[in-house]
Amino acid sequence: FTGSKLGAEKGQLVYYVAGEESAVAAVRPLLQASSTAIVDIGEIGQASIIKVATNMVTAASVQAAAEAMALVHYSGIDLEKFAEALKHNASYSATLEAKIPRIMNADFEPHFSVKHMLKDMQIANRLGRGFDLDLTVAGATRDRLLDEARQGRGDEDYSAIARRFLPFVENKGAPDIQPDLFSQPTPPPEQVVPHEEPEFVEQQLAEISATYSMETLPEPMEEAPQTSEPEAEAVPDEPVNYVPNSIEAPLEPAAEATVPTGAEPEMRETEESRGFFRRLLRRTTDY
Repeated sequence: FTGSKLGAEKGQLVYYVAGEESAVAAVRPLLQASSTAIVDIGEIGQASIIKVATNMVTAASVQAAAEAMALVHYSGIDLEKFAEALKHNASYSATLEAKIPRIMNADFEPHFSVKHMLKDMQIANRLGRGFDLDLTVAGATRDRLLDEARQGRGDEDYSAIARRFLPFVENKGAPDIQPDLFSQPTPPPEQVVPHEEPEFVEQQLAEISATYSMETLPEPMEEAPQTSEPEAEAVPDEPVNYVPNSIEAPLEPAAEATVPTGAEPEMRETEESRGFFRRLLRRTTDY
């Protein structure tokens, strides 16, 4: 069937039926209670294809209307003027009559949800691939619906796809400012997060307006290595240099260097004479 829950309450639904005539005849009284028409399509399954095809037109018309409304809005024209003009256009339909005012008021209470329309657009594109058809509009509509579903709005009315083209509808109380189409969004100011340790807070605040340097270190870290270096160098000097000098001094032949060369014969004569007297004394004692 086609229609919304409001249409069901008013008995304005339209049913597409298919299958055996006896089966259709059995349920016809029930269908007539909530509809204005019952369309006999043919074989089983064909009514479902008709339903998907009509929803392709419905979803595409709402997306086209949202794009048109965005163009009118950013051109500085009141959307009420667009809605009034569209009523006298041949493309105007009951769907647009219901959806355009709701889009303008950001009223996306579900009558036919995003997730259900997305399901139909996915079926349509899969059927199209089976017939080697490039369903460009249906593919674009499917993508917009998929974006809304990924944003967690799958249970909203499918007309919520207008959010992509009309972001201003979320802030109805804000002043209606016409933005520049080619303007770039102003980046948010950078937030300076202080360091977790209190001793670095002053340094962080001093570097807000300057370029951050990775070589800057706190003062306590610079003083530590300077005090330890002199102590390590002074320990091994004194004992190492003193010991070898005291050992090598007695080994030098100081006597030979100071004795003059002319005194050597005299020393030899003295030793010979001493040896002579010693031998003489020994002989005397023997006698």
